[in-house]
Amino acid sequence: MGHEGSYLALKPLLREVSPPVRTQFKPWFETPPGQQAQMVFAAFSKGSAALTAEILNVAEQYGVRAPLSQALGQQTIAQWHRALASTASKAWRFEGEMQEIAETFSAVGAEPGFHQAAAAVYQKLSAHKDWTTKPELSSLLASLAGGKSQKPN
Repeated sequence: MGHEGSYLALKPLLREVSPPVRTQFKPWFETPPGQQAQMVFAAFSKGSAALTAEILNVAEQYGVRAPLSQALGQQTIAQWHRALASTASKAWRFEGEMQEIAETFSAVGAEPGFHQAAAAVYQKLSAHKDWTTKPELSSLLASLAGGKSQKPN
């Protein structure tokens, strides 16, 4: 009545009928949830500040900062200017954070490029480290432009 052998005797036969499925190794990325939340929040807050800084830079380079200001409204532009000035004093620190965020994004298959670019924006602003007198917008934009002060051809 039935098979009196062990399961081990049947294993080779079962492997032929149904071979084991091999999955490709995926690197495991695990940090405490609080650290992940901090990275995502910084990706938004500091990443957004870098984006608005670079938008102001490009608008200045093309000579369209006034129309941009008109289109977005003075309240938004004033907020962007304040954020740029306050961010500039900490830019030296944010450059490394943007690289870490880029690695965090990459670890889960998200695009790291935006935050790598944000790191470059903060590197340009790092000259304003620890300012004691609020830098003029023109000085901050000159740092972002990297010495370029005229409209590209």
